[in-house]
Amino acid sequence: MVIANKAIIPSIDLGLGALPLYILLFAFAFSLVMFLRRAIRDSSVQDHRILFLVTFIALAAVIVYAFTAGCAHLFSQSFTWILLLIFMAVSFLLQIFKRAFGSLLVCCCVLLILAVVLFIRSLTAFTGRTLIANIHAITADGKEMHLLVEPRNGSLPGQEEAFSVAMQGDHFGLFVYQIIFDDAAVFLGAKTRYAWLGMTSFESIFTQKDKYLFPDALSRAALFDTLERRELTLPFVRSVQADIAIKAARPKMRYAVWIENDGGVTITSLGEEEEPEPKK
Repeated sequence: MVIANKAIIPSIDLGLGALPLYILLFAFAFSLVMFLRRAIRDSSVQDHRILFLVTFIALAAVIVYAFTAGCAHLFSQSFTWILLLIFMAVSFLLQIFKRAFGSLLVCCCVLLILAVVLFIRSLTAFTGRTLIANIHAITADGKEMHLLVEPRNGSLPGQEEAFSVAMQGDHFGLFVYQIIFDDAAVFLGAKTRYAWLGMTSFESIFTQKDKYLFPDALSRAALFDTLERRELTLPFVRSVQADIAIKAARPKMRYAVWIENDGGVTITSLGEEEEPEPKK
Protein backbone atom coordinates (compact mmCIF):
# COMPACT_ATOMS: atom_id res chain seq x y z
CA MET A 1 0.00 0.00 0.00
CA VAL A 2 1.65 3.24 -1.16
CA ILE A 3 0.52 6.68 -0.01
CA ALA A 4 1.36 9.66 -2.20
CA ASN A 5 2.20 13.18 -1.04
CA LYS A 6 2.55 12.27 2.62
CA ALA A 7 3.77 15.22 4.66
CA ILE A 8 6.98 14.83 6.61
CA ILE A 9 6.99 16.38 10.08
CA PRO A 10 10.37 17.03 11.74
CA SER A 11 10.97 15.04 14.94
CA ILE A 12 12.13 17.57 17.53
CA ASP A 13 11.37 17.05 21.22
CA LEU A 14 12.08 19.86 23.66
CA GLY A 15 9.55 18.91 26.30
CA LEU A 16 10.32 19.20 29.99
CA GLY A 17 11.29 15.52 30.08
CA ALA A 18 13.80 15.92 27.25
CA LEU A 19 15.61 19.05 28.48
CA PRO A 20 17.47 17.29 31.34
CA LEU A 21 18.71 14.74 28.83
CA TYR A 22 20.15 17.52 26.66
CA ILE A 23 21.84 19.08 29.71
CA LEU A 24 23.44 15.73 30.56
CA LEU A 25 24.42 15.37 26.92
CA PHE A 26 26.20 18.73 27.08
CA ALA A 27 28.06 17.63 30.24
CA PHE A 28 29.14 14.44 28.45
CA ALA A 29 30.28 16.40 25.37
CA PHE A 30 32.26 18.88 27.51
CA SER A 31 34.07 16.17 29.48
CA LEU A 32 34.70 14.08 26.36
CA VAL A 33 36.29 17.00 24.51
CA MET A 34 38.44 17.85 27.52
CA PHE A 35 39.58 14.23 27.86
CA LEU A 36 40.43 13.90 24.16
CA ARG A 37 42.33 17.21 24.08
CA ARG A 38 44.48 16.34 27.09
CA ALA A 39 45.03 12.73 26.04
CA ILE A 40 46.18 13.83 22.56
CA ARG A 41 48.31 16.65 23.98
CA ASP A 42 50.14 14.40 26.44
CA SER A 43 50.03 11.29 24.21
CA SER A 44 48.82 9.37 27.22
CA VAL A 45 45.48 8.07 28.42
CA GLN A 46 46.78 6.72 31.72
CA ASP A 47 47.55 10.21 33.05
CA HIS A 48 43.91 11.24 32.65
CA ARG A 49 42.10 8.26 34.12
CA ILE A 50 40.05 10.44 36.45
CA LEU A 51 38.82 12.57 33.54
CA PHE A 52 38.03 9.40 31.61
CA LEU A 53 36.02 8.16 34.59
CA VAL A 54 34.10 11.46 34.72
CA THR A 55 33.32 11.15 31.00
CA PHE A 56 32.16 7.57 31.46
CA ILE A 57 29.91 8.58 34.39
CA ALA A 58 28.40 11.40 32.28
CA LEU A 59 27.68 8.93 29.47
CA ALA A 60 26.15 6.47 31.93
CA ALA A 61 23.97 9.26 33.34
CA VAL A 62 22.70 10.07 29.83
CA ILE A 63 21.82 6.43 29.12
CA VAL A 64 20.20 5.77 32.51
CA TYR A 65 18.10 8.94 32.37
CA ALA A 66 17.05 8.24 28.77
CA PHE A 67 15.64 4.82 29.66
CA THR A 68 14.18 5.67 33.07
CA ALA A 69 12.47 8.85 31.83
CA GLY A 70 11.21 7.26 28.61
CA CYS A 71 13.41 9.42 26.37
CA ALA A 72 15.32 6.63 24.64
CA HIS A 73 13.46 7.36 21.39
CA LEU A 74 15.37 10.66 21.14
CA PHE A 75 18.49 8.77 20.05
CA SER A 76 16.67 7.65 16.92
CA GLN A 77 16.22 11.28 15.86
CA SER A 78 18.84 13.14 13.85
CA PHE A 79 18.20 16.30 15.88
CA THR A 80 19.78 14.71 19.00
CA TRP A 81 22.98 13.75 17.19
CA ILE A 82 23.26 17.16 15.51
CA LEU A 83 22.83 18.75 18.94
CA LEU A 84 25.61 16.53 20.33
CA LEU A 85 27.97 17.73 17.57
CA ILE A 86 27.03 21.34 18.35
CA PHE A 87 27.70 20.73 22.05
CA MET A 88 31.13 19.27 21.23
CA ALA A 89 31.99 22.24 19.01
CA VAL A 90 30.92 24.72 21.67
CA SER A 91 32.85 22.79 24.33
CA PHE A 92 35.96 22.86 22.16
CA LEU A 93 35.71 26.63 21.67
CA LEU A 94 35.12 27.23 25.36
CA GLN A 95 38.20 25.22 26.31
CA ILE A 96 40.47 26.67 23.62
CA PHE A 97 39.58 30.34 24.02
CA LYS A 98 38.68 30.51 27.70
CA ARG A 99 41.80 32.53 28.56
CA ALA A 100 41.43 34.94 25.66
CA PHE A 101 37.79 35.80 26.24
CA GLY A 102 37.30 34.67 29.82
CA SER A 103 33.89 34.83 31.39
CA LEU A 104 32.52 37.04 28.58
CA LEU A 105 32.77 34.16 26.09
CA VAL A 106 31.19 31.77 28.55
CA CYS A 107 28.26 34.14 29.15
CA CYS A 108 27.76 34.73 25.42
CA CYS A 109 27.78 31.01 24.65
CA VAL A 110 25.38 30.25 27.48
CA LEU A 111 23.04 33.04 26.35
CA LEU A 112 23.24 31.87 22.74
CA ILE A 113 22.45 28.28 23.67
CA LEU A 114 19.62 29.43 25.92
CA ALA A 115 18.17 31.62 23.16
CA VAL A 116 18.30 28.77 20.63
CA VAL A 117 16.73 26.34 23.10
CA LEU A 118 13.94 28.79 24.00
CA PHE A 119 13.26 29.53 20.33
CA ILE A 120 13.04 25.86 19.37
CA ARG A 121 11.00 25.16 22.49
CA SER A 122 8.50 27.87 21.49
CA LEU A 123 8.41 26.55 17.93
CA THR A 124 7.76 22.97 18.94
CA ALA A 125 5.32 23.87 21.72
CA PHE A 126 3.01 25.98 19.59
CA THR A 127 3.29 24.04 16.33
CA GLY A 128 3.31 20.55 17.88
CA ARG A 129 0.35 18.24 17.48
CA THR A 130 -0.82 14.72 18.30
CA LEU A 131 -2.08 12.24 15.72
CA ILE A 132 -5.38 10.72 16.91
CA ALA A 133 -6.59 8.90 13.79
CA ASN A 134 -6.05 7.96 10.17
CA ILE A 135 -9.19 7.85 8.04
CA HIS A 136 -9.45 6.15 4.67
CA ALA A 137 -12.39 7.05 2.43
CA ILE A 138 -12.93 3.69 0.77
CA THR A 139 -15.91 4.96 -1.24
CA ALA A 140 -17.45 8.43 -1.52
CA ASP A 141 -19.85 9.37 -4.32
CA GLY A 142 -21.21 12.65 -2.93
CA LYS A 143 -24.29 10.99 -1.46
CA GLU A 144 -22.83 8.24 0.69
CA MET A 145 -19.41 7.41 2.09
CA HIS A 146 -17.74 4.36 3.57
CA LEU A 147 -14.85 5.24 5.90
CA LEU A 148 -12.18 3.06 7.50
CA VAL A 149 -11.12 4.66 10.80
CA GLU A 150 -7.79 3.77 12.44
CA PRO A 151 -7.42 5.19 15.99
CA ARG A 152 -3.93 6.32 17.01
CA ASN A 153 -2.11 7.03 20.30
CA GLY A 154 -4.91 5.76 22.54
CA SER A 155 -7.42 8.27 21.19
CA LEU A 156 -10.28 5.80 21.79
CA PRO A 157 -9.92 3.96 25.13
CA GLY A 158 -10.54 0.26 24.63
CA GLN A 159 -10.64 0.58 20.83
CA GLU A 160 -7.29 -0.16 19.20
CA GLU A 161 -8.45 -1.91 16.05
CA ALA A 162 -9.61 -0.15 12.88
CA PHE A 163 -13.36 -0.02 12.26
CA SER A 164 -15.61 1.08 9.40
CA VAL A 165 -18.37 3.69 9.35
CA ALA A 166 -20.99 4.20 6.63
CA MET A 167 -22.72 7.59 6.51
CA GLN A 168 -24.81 9.72 4.17
CA GLY A 169 -23.50 13.00 2.74
CA ASP A 170 -20.36 14.34 1.11
CA HIS A 171 -18.48 15.68 4.18
CA PHE A 172 -17.45 13.80 7.32
CA GLY A 173 -16.76 15.35 10.70
CA LEU A 174 -15.47 14.52 14.18
CA PHE A 175 -16.99 15.44 17.56
CA VAL A 176 -14.11 16.39 19.87
CA TYR A 177 -14.29 17.90 23.35
CA GLN A 178 -11.11 19.79 24.29
CA ILE A 179 -9.39 21.31 27.31
CA ILE A 180 -7.19 24.06 25.85
CA PHE A 181 -4.40 25.43 28.04
CA ASP A 182 -3.06 28.97 28.06
CA ASP A 183 0.19 29.92 26.32
CA ALA A 184 2.40 29.67 29.41
CA ALA A 185 1.26 26.12 30.12
CA VAL A 186 1.72 25.13 26.46
CA PHE A 187 5.26 26.52 26.51
CA LEU A 188 6.04 24.43 29.61
CA GLY A 189 4.85 21.26 27.86
CA ALA A 190 1.08 21.08 28.35
CA LYS A 191 -0.90 19.61 25.45
CA THR A 192 -4.59 19.89 24.68
CA ARG A 193 -6.61 17.24 26.50
CA TYR A 194 -9.41 15.83 24.43
CA ALA A 195 -12.24 13.34 24.24
CA TRP A 196 -13.11 12.07 20.78
CA LEU A 197 -16.82 11.36 21.10
CA GLY A 198 -17.94 10.29 17.64
CA MET A 199 -18.35 11.13 13.98
CA THR A 200 -20.93 12.88 11.86
CA SER A 201 -21.62 13.67 8.21
CA PHE A 202 -22.97 16.64 6.31
CA GLU A 203 -24.42 17.44 2.97
CA SER A 204 -22.67 20.53 1.56
CA ILE A 205 -21.48 21.34 5.11
CA PHE A 206 -24.73 23.04 6.19
CA THR A 207 -27.07 20.05 6.50
CA GLN A 208 -26.23 17.34 8.99
CA LYS A 209 -27.10 13.86 7.74
CA ASP A 210 -25.79 11.13 10.07
CA LYS A 211 -24.31 10.82 13.54
CA TYR A 212 -22.18 8.01 14.95
CA LEU A 213 -21.35 8.19 18.68
CA PHE A 214 -18.86 5.87 20.35
CA PRO A 215 -20.17 3.59 23.17
CA ASP A 216 -18.69 5.70 26.01
CA ALA A 217 -19.34 9.07 24.35
CA LEU A 218 -22.09 10.20 26.74
CA SER A 219 -20.12 9.46 29.92
CA ARG A 220 -17.00 11.16 28.59
CA ALA A 221 -19.03 14.13 27.36
CA ALA A 222 -20.62 14.47 30.82
CA LEU A 223 -17.17 14.74 32.41
CA PHE A 224 -16.03 17.44 29.98
CA ASP A 225 -19.35 19.24 30.36
CA THR A 226 -18.72 19.44 34.11
CA LEU A 227 -15.25 20.82 33.49
CA GLU A 228 -16.65 23.37 31.04
CA ARG A 229 -19.00 24.69 33.72
CA ARG A 230 -15.98 25.21 35.99
CA GLU A 231 -13.46 26.39 33.38
CA LEU A 232 -13.01 29.78 35.07
CA THR A 233 -11.69 28.07 38.19
CA LEU A 234 -9.35 25.65 36.38
CA PRO A 235 -5.72 26.80 36.59
CA PHE A 236 -3.84 27.41 33.33
CA VAL A 237 -6.95 26.54 31.27
CA ARG A 238 -7.96 28.92 28.48
CA SER A 239 -11.10 27.11 27.38
CA VAL A 240 -13.09 23.90 27.64
CA GLN A 241 -15.13 23.49 24.47
CA ALA A 242 -16.62 21.06 21.97
CA ASP A 243 -15.59 21.28 18.33
CA ILE A 244 -16.69 19.67 15.08
CA ALA A 245 -13.99 19.42 12.42
CA ILE A 246 -15.37 18.86 8.90
CA LYS A 247 -13.66 17.59 5.75
CA ALA A 248 -14.88 16.71 2.26
CA ALA A 249 -14.77 12.98 1.57
CA ARG A 250 -13.06 11.99 -1.66
CA PRO A 251 -12.84 8.39 -2.85
CA LYS A 252 -9.61 6.52 -1.99
CA MET A 253 -8.26 9.56 -0.12
CA ARG A 254 -6.47 9.07 3.19
CA TYR A 255 -6.65 11.64 5.97
CA ALA A 256 -4.81 12.30 9.23
CA VAL A 257 -6.61 13.84 12.20
CA TRP A 258 -4.51 15.93 14.60
CA ILE A 259 -5.05 17.66 17.94
CA GLU A 260 -2.95 20.84 18.06
CA ASN A 261 -0.96 21.50 21.24
CA ASP A 262 -2.50 24.98 21.58
CA GLY A 263 -6.04 23.87 20.71
CA GLY A 264 -7.98 22.89 17.62
CA VAL A 265 -8.59 19.86 15.45
CA THR A 266 -6.91 19.62 12.05
CA ILE A 267 -7.71 17.14 9.28
CA THR A 268 -5.00 16.89 6.64
CA SER A 269 -5.10 15.01 3.33
CA LEU A 270 -2.30 12.46 2.88
CA GLY A 271 -3.03 11.69 -0.76
CA GLU A 272 -4.85 9.01 -2.64
CA GLU A 273 -4.04 5.36 -2.24
CA GLU A 274 -2.31 4.20 -5.37
CA GLU A 275 -3.54 1.07 -7.08
CA PRO A 276 -0.95 -1.75 -7.11
CA GLU A 277 0.70 -2.22 -10.45
CA PRO A 278 -0.34 -5.42 -12.29
CA LYS A 279 2.26 -8.15 -12.37
CA LYS A 280 3.81 -8.75 -15.75
